[in-house]
Amino acid sequence: MIIQRFIYTVVLIVLSLSTPFLLAKDESLPKDVLQTWSAGFRVAILSAGGDPVNDITASAGFAQYRLSESWLIDLSFQYAEYDFESIHYFVNAPSSLSDGPASRSRVTSTSLAIEREWRDPSVLVHPFILFGLGLGYAVIDDVNTVVGDQPVDIRAEGGIEGITTIGCGIRFRHVRWIVECGARLEQHFADWDIENRVSWQQVSIGDYTAWGGWLGLGVPL
Repeated sequence: MIIQRFIYTVVLIVLSLSTPFLLAKDESLPKDVLQTWSAGFRVAILSAGGDPVNDITASAGFAQYRLSESWLIDLSFQYAEYDFESIHYFVNAPSSLSDGPASRSRVTSTSLAIEREWRDPSVLVHPFILFGLGLGYAVIDDVNTVVGDQPVDIRAEGGIEGITTIGCGIRFRHVRWIVECGARLEQHFADWDIENRVSWQQVSIGDYTAWGGWLGLGVPL
């Protein structure tokens, strides 16, 4: 799955990199024009190694405000879904499969990032780096099934988690639209509670790291 997600990420980046050159006949943003506000939509694919999270797909709406020619503030609202893999392993629940039953999880989050953009009107694309802080709320599905003749009843509670993000990317700014892509690394500070309702074993799961890429489309306001 990690290799598959990596391939998807590479495809997104290649498509995003190709777009500005396919549209090179359009004029890029003039040097004396600064887009103060912009907004748009992003899709992201991330992985986290499967302990305990993997196969993260996310979509987000964002708004950006330009502080100066080189610095921007980015506010985003994101919805992500992923697999909580081998949830049985953490509370010693039975499983007939090597990877065990998986629980589907969802995280709704908001984050605020500061960006440094290098803007050169003589080229089509502008590189940037970012650092962000965010808060998310995780909802994890319970698992209630039967493996062989043994019941499996696992309760999972996610709750609030803190998120720090660093990333880099490139952005193509046109007078009427914006295309961007990049890679990012996220550290999630979580505190999940997992309970086996059959044996009443309980365990808490802490932090995890996610990494991947994104593609974004936007318009100046």
